[in-house]
Order: sequence, then C-alpha cells, then structure tokens
Amino acid sequence: MKIIKLHIENFGKLHNFDLTLKDGINQIKNNNGWGKTTLSIFIKSMFYGLPAKSRGDEIKYERTRFAPWQGGNFGGYIEFEDNGIIYRVTRLFGKVPEDDSYELLNLNTSKIEKIEKIPLGEQIFGVGVDSFVMTAFFPQLNYKSEINNNITASLTGANKYQDDLAKIENALKSLKDKKNYIKRNSVKKEQLEYYKSELLNNNANLLQTENKIKDIERKREEELRKIVDLNDTYENEKKKLEKNNENYLQKELINQKLIESSKKLKDLNDKYLCVTQNINDSKTNQKLKILGIGIVVCILFLIMVIIFSVFDKINWIIGGTSIGIVLAFLIFFCCYFFKLLNLKTKNFKNINIKNLLVEINKAKKEHESLEKIKDESDEFISPEHIDINSSLIELKNSEIVLSGFNKELEILMQKKEDIFEKIDYFQQVLNNSTQDRENDFSRIELIEKTINFLEIARDNVSQRYISELNENFKNIFDKFKIEDKNFIVTNNFQIYKQSPQGLKSFEYESQGIKDIISFCQRLSLIEKIFKESKPFIVLDDTFVNLDDNMFDCAKEIVNYICKSYQVIYICCNERCKIL
Repeated sequence: MKIIKLHIENFGKLHNFDLTLKDGINQIKNNNGWGKTTLSIFIKSMFYGLPAKSRGDEIKYERTRFAPWQGGNFGGYIEFEDNGIIYRVTRLFGKVPEDDSYELLNLNTSKIEKIEKIPLGEQIFGVGVDSFVMTAFFPQLNYKSEINNNITASLTGANKYQDDLAKIENALKSLKDKKNYIKRNSVKKEQLEYYKSELLNNNANLLQTENKIKDIERKREEELRKIVDLNDTYENEKKKLEKNNENYLQKELINQKLIESSKKLKDLNDKYLCVTQNINDSKTNQKLKILGIGIVVCILFLIMVIIFSVFDKINWIIGGTSIGIVLAFLIFFCCYFFKLLNLKTKNFKNINIKNLLVEINKAKKEHESLEKIKDESDEFISPEHIDINSSLIELKNSEIVLSGFNKELEILMQKKEDIFEKIDYFQQVLNNSTQDRENDFSRIELIEKTINFLEIARDNVSQRYISELNENFKNIFDKFKIEDKNFIVTNNFQIYKQSPQGLKSFEYESQGIKDIISFCQRLSLIEKIFKESKPFIVLDDTFVNLDDNMFDCAKEIVNYICKSYQVIYICCNERCKIL
C-alpha cells in the first residue's frame, strides 16, 4: 500500500495544502512551527479518524488541538493505491465523531465504496489504530512502542483469535482491577480490631452497668423496706394520734362535765348551806330580836306617851309628835320584822332538806364517777408529743429518694438495652466482616491463581515467537555502533538490558539510546504484524537526539527499509536530512 497524494483543506495551521508522494522515501524538510506534526496526524486521521474526547488535558484532544486555525471545513482527502486499486478517502471532521463525514471513492471504477463499521486503516492493514501508532507511526520525540493485544495476536500468528487474546488481556486487566478493588474495599485488619475493641468495651460497659443496676436495686429495696417501715410508723402514729385526739376530746368532754358537775354540786351545797343558814342564822334571829325589842319599846313608849298625854303630864303637841314618830318607828320595825320572819318561813317551806340532801349525794356520786373516768382516760393519752408531720416528711423524703432510684434504674436499664444493641451490632458486624474478609482472601487467592494461569498461558504462546522477534530486533539494533548491545525482548515483548544485577528497564538509558531501541523495536514489529498489506511509515523528526555516528546508521536503515516500504520522513534541519 502506498499514498499517491493528499490535499488538506483545513487541518490545524495547514490550509489548502497539497502534497504528492512517491515510492520509497519522501523527505519533507521545514522549519519548526511549519506544521510537520500536523501533517503526520492528518495522514493518520484519514485512515483511522480522530478519536472521541477522553479525560485528560484539552491540548491532547486532537479534535480541539488540530481544529482549523483559520476556520472552514475541517479535513481533506488522500489518494492511495492498494492491491492495484486507487482510492480516495475524504473526511470532514466535526466537534464530535457523530458530526464527521466520511467517503471512500474507488477511482478505478468511480464508484463510492460501501463504508464498513471498522476503520479504513484496519480494513487495509489488519491492525487497529493503537497497533498502527505503536509501530508504523513515529510521532516526534514520543515513539516508545508498547505491545497491545492486536500486536500480540499478529506476532503469535493468532490473528483469527485476536478477540480471544484481547479478551484474555481484558480478563487479566479486569482480574487485576478486581483484585485491587477487593483489596481496597476488603475489611481491613484495623477494622476488625476496632470492632473487637468496641465489642470488649461494650461488654465491659455492660458488666459495669449491670453492677450499677444491682447496686441501685439493692438501695431501692432498702429504701422500699424503709418506706414500708416509715409508712407503718406513720400509720401507727396516725392511729395513735387519732386515739389521743379522741381521748383528748373525751377528756375535754369529761372535764366539761366535771365543771358542770362541780358547779351543780356547789350550787346544791350552797343551797343547802343557805337553807341551813336561813334556819339557824343568828344574825337574822338577832335582827328579829332587836326588831321585836324595838317593837315592844315603841309600844311601851307609845303607851307611856298616851298616858302622859291623858294625864296632861306632857304637851299634846309634843305628845302627838312623839306618838307620830314612835308610831312610824313601830310601823317600820313591824314591817321589817314580819318581812324577815316571812322570808325565813317561806324558804323553810319551799325547800325540802331531805330531797336536797339526796340530790347532793347523787351529784357527789356523779362527780366522783366523772373523775374516775377522767383518771382512766389519762392513762390512754401519750405523755409525749406525737409529731406525725416529721414522720410524714421523712416518708415523703424516702419516696423522693425511691423515685430517684427508679429514675436512675430506668436510665440504666435503657443504657443496658442500648449496650445490648451495640454488642449485637458489633458482634454481627465482626462476624460478617470476618466472614467477608475470609471470603475476600479466598477470592483474591482464586483471582491470583487465575491470573497466574492466564499469564503462564499467554507467556507460553509468546515464548514460541519471542526468539524470532529477538533475532529481528538484534539484526536491526546491531547496525548501530553501540558498545553495550546486551538488550533482549522479554515474553511480554518489553525491552530490558541484561546486567549482573538482573534485567533492567531501558528507560534508565540516555534519550538517544532509548530512541534507537524504540526505533528498532518498531521496525521488528512492523515486519511481523503487517501481513495483509505493507504500511507506509511516518518518521517525524525521529532522529533528532542521535549523534552523527548514530544518525549515519539510522540513515542506512531508513534507506534499507524504503526499498520495501513507502517512508514519509519529516525533519526540520539540515543535519537530520536523509536525502
């Protein structure tokens, strides 16, 4: 396969650009900034298109990076020959792959070929864009080759099983990702230790809480017994107080009755004394005697005055006056005398002394009976003051203390339930986590065995072809004048340097040596993987890091390979020119 000519309508900074190519080597020399890399990317994109945007730097997104600087249609066409047929592929690109337009014209028949789902480059060369980029396409300063599934399939001759090999690589990648995922997400030992620690702490808290509960229950029982005793004491004192109150009331009633009885007895005694005094009252009798004497004297004086008056011994006026005065005294004495006498006689008649004595005796017996009852009631009255309020206060205080114990007990019981829940939770989590960890270890072990078997199988396939690949690599690499040429291709098609310390990556070499090794590796791969159609080879300032001697060797190699391949060689200075 070879490119005949190309036309760039707009691609990056290139605009309305035409280029005709020939067999063998095509050298394009221009200064930096002319668009050499843009040209190489255009050639690749005509056969494989521009990729969709992926995560990463916007500059690396080719649709953005090579969008026309001057505007206009984004794309162009390439005419190429393959198996004697000339084609023209035309592409115009949009912002996303869905906006692209693509046409393949058969110039021999002037018919538009049917567009296949697979990229044009893969139809022609039998390799995908990744394999093409890793072999025949040498971008500037970055053409390290990495083996992919497509390259592996071509090397091993298993092109028809390429999907299976890709699946193996994908399986290996998936298994390794899965292994790493399981490791990342597997229960860590620290987590198990944390769960165990939490379990121990909660068990210790449970034991401590249960001890507190027992202590509170013991205090609560003591307080209950105390309340029962206080309640009994209070009830007894209450009954005693009520009895005392009844006794006091009875005593007060008896005292009242005693007072009334005493008063009655006193009245009867006074009455009796009064009667007996009235009968035997010497003063009254004396008064009666005096009054009697006075009456007699007045009568005698009256008689004497009348006699004297009759016998004219005294004056009638004096006699009359004397008679009047004496008569007045006589009347007074008689009235008073009969009054006292009448009073004494009346009292004596109204009062029955015998009955009065009977009443006095009865009143005395009633009084004595009340005094006896009073004396008996005093025996049932506590001599000490009964303070029922203090008992009630003490009972209420104990009930408050008991309520506090009940509240504390309720809190502790709830705490116990919470701890039980935590213990159940952490025990379950610990069991599940332990089981999950064991399952993860079993899965990781199984995945590692599977990875090992797949890698062994892949390496066994690769091993059959690695010697031939090493030979091709050495044949090209030996053309360079390098003293230390002890580099080999390993089973995974990677380049390593043999040293006494073992295999060492060639990444530790100088940039020039790395460029030579990658160049040789790509050339050895091109001869193996492009079997359906030989590709064109794009070299974009590939040898800028080589010294003169190395560059002369590279020129010889390029002149050699251009006999079999169309080479598009792009450079920017005279020193790097091959022609």
